[in-house]
Amino acid sequence: MVDYADISVRAPVNALQQVVQNAFSTQGFRVEWGGPLKGKAEKGSKAANFVGGSLAQYYAVNFEIYQGTEKHTLRLHKANTGLMGGLWGMHKVEKQFNELVNTISSWLSQQGTFQGSIKS
Repeated sequence: MVDYADISVRAPVNALQQVVQNAFSTQGFRVEWGGPLKGKAEKGSKAANFVGGSLAQYYAVNFEIYQGTEKHTLRLHKANTGLMGGLWGMHKVEKQFNELVNTISSWLSQQGTFQGSIKS
């Protein structure tokens, strides 16, 4: 099971911030920036997930941009496991997380700024 993904990017930080905002928003996530380089994206409801299990899934991803000299790293960290939804809920959280990593990587690749990703 993957806990986080690091995506290396060779682009200005403001361009990376915009990609992060757009990628989460188009997937139905609410994005709250906790500063210019980090934040949290959420989709669904914790309370509904507690009551409805996998039928009312909740997804949360913490993200942070680590600045480098020539390239930056976007770290996406899974903030929930889906355990309240049982095995099906855990599978759905894992699938959603992988889709987000792939979407962001694809968008950055199309812009010619993607440098690679590592999931751990």
